Amino acid sequence: MEQESRGSRRLPSVLAALRHHWLAAVLCVMGALLVGVAYASTVERTYTASSTVLLNPLAASPLTAEAAAGSGAQLTVALETEAQVVSSPTIAEAVSDRLDRLVPADGETLTVDVPTGTQMVQITFTADSPRAAQEGAQAFAEEFLDYRETRAVEEREATLESLDAQLEANGQLLRDALADAADEGQASSFASRQVGLYTERLSTLNTRASEAEALATDPGRVLNPAERPVEPNEFSTPIILLLAALLGLLAGLAVAWYREWRTDFVRADETTDIGGLPVFAGLQVGAAERRRGYEASTVEAFRRLRIGVVANATRPHVLAVGSLGLDEDALRVAAALAVRLAEARYRVAVVAADPGDRSLEEYFGIADDAPGLSDLLAKAGPGDVAGVAIDREGLTVVPAGPHLAEHRDFLAGQNFRRLLDDMKKDYDYVVVGAAGAGSADGDTVIATADSLLLVVAQDRTTHQQIAGALESLDHLGVRTLGAVTVTRSRRSRQHS
Repeated sequence: MEQESRGSRRLPSVLAALRHHWLAAVLCVMGALLVGVAYASTVERTYTASSTVLLNPLAASPLTAEAAAGSGAQLTVALETEAQVVSSPTIAEAVSDRLDRLVPADGETLTVDVPTGTQMVQITFTADSPRAAQEGAQAFAEEFLDYRETRAVEEREATLESLDAQLEANGQLLRDALADAADEGQASSFASRQVGLYTERLSTLNTRASEAEALATDPGRVLNPAERPVEPNEFSTPIILLLAALLGLLAGLAVAWYREWRTDFVRADETTDIGGLPVFAGLQVGAAERRRGYEASTVEAFRRLRIGVVANATRPHVLAVGSLGLDEDALRVAAALAVRLAEARYRVAVVAADPGDRSLEEYFGIADDAPGLSDLLAKAGPGDVAGVAIDREGLTVVPAGPHLAEHRDFLAGQNFRRLLDDMKKDYDYVVVGAAGAGSADGDTVIATADSLLLVVAQDRTTHQQIAGALESLDHLGVRTLGAVTVTRSRRSRQHS
């Protein structure tokens, strides 16, 4: 039944949820702000600086002239290898010596990337201070270039040293061959060939030495030196608080919406349909209106209610007016509706049939001890309504009588049914103010009437209650004509 009730009603709007559960939303925002303050005060700030290095091809490095001029795959492999060199222990040790501290230390991060389609390496360093971040990124860039240059110079010097040794050895061999060629005891043809061989070898070695001396040792340059970061990587405190407030607001909206959905109350925005029942009118009632019996500002609403009743209730008609639970609004609505029907020149009688409520007598200014319905029901046979009826505002009023609470069981007897049947002969509408639907007194009276006008208290009656009541009334064979909603002002609730 609960699922049926909730499934048949519209989902609540966010504005309605906020209006009724704004405190939950405020508490969510405040809680989120407290979490944001705690996070902002404890989070460790980090800073990141980056430096871009443009690499030159070197013979003693992965990025050789052949790799730079080769295929894209070769160049990519060479540059990725160079990137690994930047983060190698050798470079880290050199940087640590330069900065006179362990780099990278705990909490510091070195990242090396190769921008696509370039011969550059981007070095990014993260530390707990702007200065440390800048120094780290710049030191790694410079030490990496120094390492490449050192390797290139060492390679060139080693090559030249090897070539010098070969030149010295071949020079000695050439001198020996020339001496042999000048010796008359040696065969001149062999000596001549030896001289030519060593001469050609010396020429080749000199050429290689010249090429080695010409090898480039420029490792590249720092294209973009590291700059000191201004802002930390983490959000600043105002932004953290703003994000926390937004998240808190979203959570608050969700909580308010869920609570509104779970609360299941009939709300003021349900002006046309409640649980399948047409809503004829909505009454906004303050304390003063309730004391006067729904006058002044509710007149127009009762005129709309009159239209709904006249359009749906075929004359002559006995209309019970009842609410859910113990609520005096039912008899007040019944009295005011009867007055509006009488103003339209209908023949109208209104009967107070709630043993526990004297609101109808209060509305019309009738004394509580005035004879009424209880006196008619106490007679052995059908009573004459004329003996207890009171004329008020163009209609006939049958008060409850002083002993209706004692004679409440008579409401289920034949006398009450005959009384209503007799009144239908003389009146277009017999409006009966009943006790709450679902109570024994209320269901007894409602089952006797032709139809029921259900009075629904907004912000107090739930859709589940309405669904349960309609199911019970359906079992009793009661036709529910429609509903009228009543909303009390805050001040009225305090007085009641």
